[in-house]
Amino acid sequence: MKTELARQIGDLRQGDHLCLIYEEPAEQMAAVIPFVQDGLARGERCVYIADDRTVDEVHSALEAVGVDVPGLSARGALALLTKRDAYLRSGSFDPEAMIAFLRQAVADALEAGFTGLRATGEMTWALGHEVGCDRLIEYEALLNDFFPGSRALAICQYNRRRFLPAIVHDVLRTHPIAILGDQVCPNPRYEPPRLVLGLGSEAERVDWMIAQLKQARAEAAGVWADQERLRKLSSVVEQTADSVVIADKNGAIEYVNPAFERATGHTREEVLGKTPRILKSGQHDQTFYEELWQTILSGRAFNAVFTNRKKSGELYHERKTISPLRDAQGNITHFVATGKDITEHQQAEEALARQAEELARSNAELQQFAYVASHDLQEPLRVVAGFTQLLARRYRDRLGPEADEFITYIVDGVNRMQRLIQDLLTYSRVGRRNLRLAPTDGEVVLEHALADLRVAVEDSGAAVTHDALPTVLADATQLGQLLQNLLSNAIKFRGPQPPRVHVSAERRGQEWIFSVRDNGIGIDPQYRERIFVIFQRLHTREEYPGTGIGLAICKRIVERHGGRMEMESTPGEGSTFSFTLPIQPMVGAQGRAPLRTAPESRVGG
Repeated sequence: MKTELARQIGDLRQGDHLCLIYEEPAEQMAAVIPFVQDGLARGERCVYIADDRTVDEVHSALEAVGVDVPGLSARGALALLTKRDAYLRSGSFDPEAMIAFLRQAVADALEAGFTGLRATGEMTWALGHEVGCDRLIEYEALLNDFFPGSRALAICQYNRRRFLPAIVHDVLRTHPIAILGDQVCPNPRYEPPRLVLGLGSEAERVDWMIAQLKQARAEAAGVWADQERLRKLSSVVEQTADSVVIADKNGAIEYVNPAFERATGHTREEVLGKTPRILKSGQHDQTFYEELWQTILSGRAFNAVFTNRKKSGELYHERKTISPLRDAQGNITHFVATGKDITEHQQAEEALARQAEELARSNAELQQFAYVASHDLQEPLRVVAGFTQLLARRYRDRLGPEADEFITYIVDGVNRMQRLIQDLLTYSRVGRRNLRLAPTDGEVVLEHALADLRVAVEDSGAAVTHDALPTVLADATQLGQLLQNLLSNAIKFRGPQPPRVHVSAERRGQEWIFSVRDNGIGIDPQYRERIFVIFQRLHTREEYPGTGIGLAICKRIVERHGGRMEMESTPGEGSTFSFTLPIQPMVGAQGRAPLRTAPESRVGG
């Protein structure tokens, strides 16, 4: 597992120039080994210049963490050098020559197919007496002109036990980034090469110091702003009505907010260090929790309704989201669970479901009653009708005009009652009959409806036209009944002109909209809803025969298909009745019902 220092070193990029200030060998290796490993992983050529340690010691330290030193060295990915191989190649130290050496090393690495050069050197060689060692700080300053924009980066290692404080002070002045202990630190004491080399004026030095002070102030302001945001976030989490739980990657609880305490009855002190299993109710099976862990460990959020148990033993329902938290390197470190108590809502839904079930059962019983009642009423009604008709035949004109009138009323009432019962049976059958949904050709259904209405069409002189009609997923029998009722009404409720009826269909989104338009007497818009109610009539029986059940049957058929029915009308000018049918995918249709492209047809006058 990577250390925090290793993760920070992994954020370094080409162009960086760092110093490592260390006191113990372990502190030294804790930084340079992950530095080399990260470079190898990035495909860079890595160079280690040993001096404080021997090359063999560095070789062993790298192999101890799994680095294949011989193999990497053989293909040029890793080079372990001494001060004589690098800094003191000519027997003395020349900063410009060393920078030229580094420039050539970068070019060689790129030519060999590596992504760049990564170097680290133990700087104790500068404590020797070779010519040029006194130019160490000059060299470090010049490196700050070389590295930015290059395909290289480096760590210069300084053993604090061996270098004088004055030199360490100057080293810090010449490195934009310093590794101190277990931290990679941007260096506010860094100075540009021009100032380090004494080439800048006092005015330039003052400008640099002022700029650094302003930057430090801005950074401090940013830290303060971050702290303020954290305070606000903490306040929100503490005061929110939703429960919040933060657990480590093993599920151990590290934080809960007051809402959690109120919801569960557990105090913060009681749950810290424990896992959320303390809330398990036994209402979820093992697969539920397996799916939970599989989801969050893959980096995704898990959403579900949990049935948990409070400290008191009472069950409660909570809609919860559990999300993973990642660090800068993308590793999951914690999980955050937010939950909303929906117990009352859940109970309300369950009550509503029970009511819906009860209503459905009541409707079914009512429908059964209507069917049975209307069916059973027919027999005694037939008896009454038969004897009333016999009475009319035998005694008409023999009991006087007033008796003849009474007999006529009885016969008419029995006939109307028979028609009402027949229509009620028809209405109840619409709901009792199971829908047989299948691809249904609208053209064929219309042809059959018009065939059944041929006499009415011819007697009225009606002209029925239609656009190409689609194939829809419907119950063919009920769709035919629906179209026949609408066409029959259009012919029946006509004005002084012969009826003109047009049937069309239009696709909008995921539904077909069928329309039946006529030029009849029209309907006042105030009766828009009333006309679809069973046995509701707008005209007397003397004006227009019927029981007023046709449109109620139409509406019921449409709703059973998952559609809706509407009417638009202008009194004296005609009406348009529209109904929708949902579009559902059919085999071979790729989710779209095929449309017949037959030309417009015309039936009747």
